[in-house]
Amino acid sequence: MPEEAPNAPPEQPPRNRGLLFPWLLAACVFTVSIIAAMATMVRGMTYARANQGALPDWYHPLLTLSQYGLFLSTAAILILVFISFRRAFKNK
Repeated sequence: MPEEAPNAPPEQPPRNRGLLFPWLLAACVFTVSIIAAMATMVRGMTYARANQGALPDWYHPLLTLSQYGLFLSTAAILILVFISFRRAFKNK
């Protein structure tokens, strides 16, 4: 049986890249959805201030859609955090 060198580095566990793509996808979707939600809100406030009246009919579904997108992307990130913590502490 060959002996290990006394200064040999310890064996590192293989890196798990299984969640890399979902993390990148969730980060991109979150970034786009937060920009869209903020732009929609600013556009609505600007429209209301300029026209001194109610917002147009198309604005409310657009605002709701952007807020749902932000909610879903935030939920995806929280799920990925849970999965990552679970995997990190699974063997410990």
